[in-house]
Amino acid sequence: MQPNTPTRNYALAYGFLLTLVTAIFSGYLFWHQVYATAGGAYVSDMRAYVDQIALIEQGKLQRPHMGLHYSVILIKALLHVDIEQGLVITLTVYAALQAALIFAWLHAALHRTYTPLFILLAALALMLVTPLYLPAFDSSILRGPGHPHAWHNQTMVASIPFAIVAFLGWYALLEQRKNIKFCASLALITAIDAFIKPNFALSLLPAVGLYVLVYKKHAPRQLVTLALTALPTLLLFLWQYTVLFVENPLDTVHQLLFDPMGVWSVHSPCPLVSILLGCAFPMAFLATCRHHLSRLSWLAWMNWLAATVFGALFAETPRYHDGNLMRGYYMAMLFIFITTTIDFMKAAQTIPAPPGKTAFTRLHLCWLLLITHAVIGFYYYGWILAGNHYY
Repeated sequence: MQPNTPTRNYALAYGFLLTLVTAIFSGYLFWHQVYATAGGAYVSDMRAYVDQIALIEQGKLQRPHMGLHYSVILIKALLHVDIEQGLVITLTVYAALQAALIFAWLHAALHRTYTPLFILLAALALMLVTPLYLPAFDSSILRGPGHPHAWHNQTMVASIPFAIVAFLGWYALLEQRKNIKFCASLALITAIDAFIKPNFALSLLPAVGLYVLVYKKHAPRQLVTLALTALPTLLLFLWQYTVLFVENPLDTVHQLLFDPMGVWSVHSPCPLVSILLGCAFPMAFLATCRHHLSRLSWLAWMNWLAATVFGALFAETPRYHDGNLMRGYYMAMLFIFITTTIDFMKAAQTIPAPPGKTAFTRLHLCWLLLITHAVIGFYYYGWILAGNHYY
């Protein structure tokens, strides 16, 4: 593909197209999930969320992460719909917003060298990427190698748009001085994301700390700013932990367990191989072209490392086998896919063709892996749209 500077109108049109298509297909999926019968097709937690939202409205239920629930209650009140319809609408909006943000992120990074159509295809691939799944090895495409898009997991769908904004915001704060308004907005977005689903923020904040140790250890004033910005989310974590694990000392059901590789080993005979299959494209680029990685990509890898370690070492009951604490790893996968794709596509424009045959071959390997991730993802997205159980 020859470099081409896209017009703003084409970029807006393609971004709108991706957002609209995502809304149509995800809305179709969520509608069938919410009205699915027990034991039938379109397996998800939708019916459980409907029941939880009803109890929250009656004041009979308190959960440590109710951001999605309150979003549905707000949409329900504004549009005068029932809980089921409100849940479908809310999740469709969040899924469409995710697509729009991924396209905007790619366009901002690549518009000088790639056409909007090419960026659209890259964004579509990133909306579909899955692990390199080997059914004979992993028990499921989700819980063994991990999955950047768990379409059955409602809080993960709702969390990702806030996670994208928070991730880019924290990187901007790490690299530049920002005013109080920016820091307050970032603190709010990070806390909202943690209130919807705490997993991503649980790995992002340690990754920010690691990034400071590597790149910014001689900036004490910035450390104060970072700490104050993270404080609301840290206090929210304390409250969530207290509600779930401490508040009722007689509760023997909800427990946080130190269980290294326990959950992962249930679903994979070799978690290390599963991780390699799940992140084959980013890891191939990291291994062969790491000098092309941006600092943003290194932050994504630090976030992935924190999420992987946390998910590998700890488990939660009563849903031990579901691997709830591995959700941060799933979300971190998406971010290394996005940042690696950006760096890879930039590298593809700068690394010469033969006689630099070695570099050229490395890029072809990365292209092959990325396309394979996307093609498998396309198949499995169609699989779940047809109502099949994929995890």
